[in-house]
Amino acid sequence: MVFEKWSDQGSQLISGRIHGGIGVVIRDGEGKFVVGLAKRVVGVRNLEIGEMIAARRALEFGAELHLSRFILEGDAKRVIAALGV
Repeated sequence: MVFEKWSDQGSQLISGRIHGGIGVVIRDGEGKFVVGLAKRVVGVRNLEIGEMIAARRALEFGAELHLSRFILEGDAKRVIAALGV
Protein backbone atom coordinates (compact mmCIF):
# COMPACT_ATOMS: atom_id res chain seq x y z
CA MET A 1 0.00 0.00 0.00
CA VAL A 2 1.36 3.42 -0.91
CA PHE A 3 0.25 6.59 0.83
CA GLU A 4 0.72 10.08 -0.46
CA LYS A 5 1.72 12.72 2.06
CA TRP A 6 -1.28 14.78 3.09
CA SER A 7 -1.63 17.75 5.34
CA ASP A 8 -5.13 17.85 6.81
CA GLN A 9 -4.11 18.70 10.36
CA GLY A 10 -6.53 17.48 13.00
CA SER A 11 -7.96 14.62 10.94
CA GLN A 12 -7.14 10.95 10.96
CA LEU A 13 -6.76 8.93 7.78
CA ILE A 14 -8.55 5.59 7.76
CA SER A 15 -7.75 3.31 4.88
CA GLY A 16 -9.57 0.03 4.29
CA ARG A 17 -8.49 -2.62 1.80
CA ILE A 18 -9.57 -6.18 1.03
CA HIS A 19 -7.49 -8.88 -0.67
CA GLY A 20 -8.65 -12.08 1.07
CA GLY A 21 -8.79 -9.99 4.20
CA ILE A 22 -9.36 -6.52 5.52
CA GLY A 23 -6.53 -4.17 6.37
CA VAL A 24 -7.23 -0.89 8.11
CA VAL A 25 -4.53 1.70 8.74
CA ILE A 26 -5.01 4.86 10.77
CA ARG A 27 -2.53 7.68 10.29
CA ASP A 28 -2.24 11.02 12.05
CA GLY A 29 -2.47 14.49 10.49
CA GLU A 30 1.12 14.19 9.27
CA GLY A 31 0.53 10.81 7.62
CA LYS A 32 2.39 8.81 10.30
CA PHE A 33 1.13 5.37 11.27
CA VAL A 34 -0.92 5.33 14.49
CA VAL A 35 -2.66 1.94 14.61
CA GLY A 36 -3.95 -0.74 12.27
CA LEU A 37 -5.95 -3.92 12.16
CA ALA A 38 -6.21 -6.96 9.92
CA LYS A 39 -9.05 -9.44 9.61
CA ARG A 40 -9.44 -12.48 7.40
CA VAL A 41 -12.57 -12.52 5.24
CA VAL A 42 -13.87 -15.69 3.62
CA GLY A 43 -16.61 -16.28 1.07
CA VAL A 44 -16.56 -12.83 -0.54
CA ARG A 45 -16.18 -13.18 -4.30
CA ASN A 46 -17.37 -9.76 -5.40
CA LEU A 47 -14.77 -7.00 -5.14
CA GLU A 48 -17.30 -4.22 -4.52
CA ILE A 49 -18.97 -6.16 -1.72
CA GLY A 50 -15.54 -6.82 -0.25
CA GLU A 51 -14.64 -3.14 -0.46
CA MET A 52 -17.94 -2.25 1.24
CA ILE A 53 -17.16 -4.71 4.05
CA ALA A 54 -13.71 -3.13 4.42
CA ALA A 55 -15.18 0.37 4.46
CA ARG A 56 -17.75 -0.60 7.09
CA ARG A 57 -15.07 -2.18 9.31
CA ALA A 58 -12.85 0.89 8.90
CA LEU A 59 -15.73 3.14 10.03
CA GLU A 60 -16.49 0.84 12.96
CA PHE A 61 -12.82 0.87 13.96
CA GLY A 62 -12.79 4.67 13.86
CA ALA A 63 -15.88 4.74 16.08
CA GLU A 64 -14.27 2.28 18.52
CA LEU A 65 -11.32 4.65 18.79
CA HIS A 66 -13.67 7.63 19.28
CA LEU A 67 -12.36 9.48 16.23
CA SER A 68 -14.53 12.50 15.62
CA ARG A 69 -12.99 13.55 12.32
CA PHE A 70 -11.38 11.37 9.68
CA ILE A 71 -10.93 10.73 5.97
CA LEU A 72 -12.00 7.36 4.57
CA GLU A 73 -9.84 6.25 1.66
CA GLY A 74 -10.69 3.49 -0.78
CA ASP A 75 -9.95 2.44 -4.33
CA ALA A 76 -13.40 1.20 -5.42
CA LYS A 77 -14.95 4.28 -7.05
CA ARG A 78 -18.55 3.02 -6.92
CA VAL A 79 -18.27 2.08 -3.24
CA ILE A 80 -16.83 5.47 -2.27
CA ALA A 81 -19.52 7.21 -4.35
CA ALA A 82 -22.25 5.13 -2.67
CA LEU A 83 -20.93 6.17 0.74
CA GLY A 84 -21.02 9.83 -0.30
CA VAL A 85 -17.37 10.28 0.63
